[in-house]
Amino acid sequence: MKRKKNIADFFDPHQDLILEAEIFCTHSDSKDWFWYSYGMTIREALEPAKYKAAELEQIRTAMTTYADSVLEQLEGYEEYEWCTEVKLQTKKIYHELYELEQKIR
Repeated sequence: MKRKKNIADFFDPHQDLILEAEIFCTHSDSKDWFWYSYGMTIREALEPAKYKAAELEQIRTAMTTYADSVLEQLEGYEEYEWCTEVKLQTKKIYHELYELEQKIR
């Protein structure tokens, strides 16, 4: 007898987390990550801002907060290979955003 599928059968937080980490790690640079995450370019986000360097710092903080939460969840599932990938991508994007901030200052 075939069992009826429930909505919970389609919800797999572990697989969703792996997919989220994979998407984060495939961004080619900070501009690509920002466009995917916020639906606008970094330039568009900075145009209305009075203090552009402070706005870039907030963007950098948001990215690291997001990456930290993904890392914490990945460690819970003992997905250490993905943790390494996420850490490397976070470092890469962080430095790109920091360089942009230094150019603005």
